[in-house]
Amino acid sequence: MASNLDYKVPVDKLEEPGDWAKWKWHMNMVFRAYGLKTIIDGSKECPAATEDTTEQQRKQLFEWKKEDAKAASIIASALNKSTAELVLTYTNAKEI
Repeated sequence: MASNLDYKVPVDKLEEPGDWAKWKWHMNMVFRAYGLKTIIDGSKECPAATEDTTEQQRKQLFEWKKEDAKAASIIASALNKSTAELVLTYTNAKEI
């Protein structure tokens, strides 16, 4: 089965503050299309891992991390170099 990221949507890079509203709108459409909107808006939170974590919980954590990495990759690909440098220390897609 093909990944949902096999479908490429061209998004202009965020170049300057005046592009923000259009860029944000376009990115929201992309996240909705890929089923990643809940990762970006924080409504799907990262499952906590403890020493008592079950196999099912580990799978949920793995899936969340995979979806977060997809969302972060989409964002990173839509930032110009100088903008990307501003978010290098962020650890998840919602922070970016």
